[in-house]
Amino acid sequence: MILTFSKRLEAKYSGIVIDTPSSFATAVRVGNEMKYPMIQTCVEEFGVNVIVVIGHEKLNVDMQRLFANSPQSMRRISVIKIPKSGGVVDLDHAYRIRTLSNQIRTYFYGAGSVHLPNSIQQSTLGGEAQTTIDLTLSPYSSIIKFTDLKIYRIGAESMAPSSALPIGASRVVSEMVPTRVEPSSPGVLNSILALLPPPPQSPVSDEEAIPEDFLLCSDVVGFLLVTSIDIMKHRMTVLSPNPGSLVGRIALIGSLEWQDL
Repeated sequence: MILTFSKRLEAKYSGIVIDTPSSFATAVRVGNEMKYPMIQTCVEEFGVNVIVVIGHEKLNVDMQRLFANSPQSMRRISVIKIPKSGGVVDLDHAYRIRTLSNQIRTYFYGAGSVHLPNSIQQSTLGGEAQTTIDLTLSPYSSIIKFTDLKIYRIGAESMAPSSALPIGASRVVSEMVPTRVEPSSPGVLNSILALLPPPPQSPVSDEEAIPEDFLLCSDVVGFLLVTSIDIMKHRMTVLSPNPGSLVGRIALIGSLEWQDL
């Protein structure tokens, strides 16, 4: 982005608009304060100088406190609140859960039959397509050893506030430090794993340390679903969009879970 701005004056003066999802507005309590780590990271990484809040009074007040009126802010950030359109309806939690579940199912199993609009003719698609296209996918289920796939979590799943630590003690795990997760740990079953590209030295043994920058900065190449865990045999079953070896690969785990009910 910085390189683009340096080469194109129109991009430099026009700037960019970052549309954030609603999950960015989720506050996290750190000590006695409520912070917004996703928004703060976005502001720092992109050099944001204007924050627009749409119809959210509490979020507007928090943004004013954290950025516009904060003496710790290195640059001036304007926080602007605009009213929400009268026709906008908030999506309830149940609808969001259903939509998310459908998106995950579509990623692994496809969207089924899709009817093409009348404006698309058969010749447009090369003549091999009909008016209805079957987009059903067949994911690949494989059984792997616990040692085949390294799983990491960025930061601890839940951290006590700093005020709860002993006097003089400092936090061992920060919000951005990768921590190793064993497949037998609670919360791994039915979880969605983000698969990272092959590490610089592949395969990676258990004794080798993974560079922190690789875990934090690598792109995600795909997603896996942990469908079964056999603790006695130290094996687990994962669902992937296509076949391929996972030996020596690395994946990240978050809080996203899904079951094919």
